[in-house]
Amino acid sequence: VSGKKEGRKTREEITYFKSVGNAVQDISVAQAAFRRAGEKGIGGEIVL
Repeated sequence: VSGKKEGRKTREEITYFKSVGNAVQDISVAQAAFRRAGEKGIGGEIVL
């Protein structure tokens, strides 16, 4: 997201994330990441 580290190069490389926060923290971080991605014109929306 920040561009400081290179992303995965192959599908075999796995990103692992274990959330140990609470739901309010998770939603707050997700909202900030979504907003920044929109500002940079990256990512996309999935209609559910």
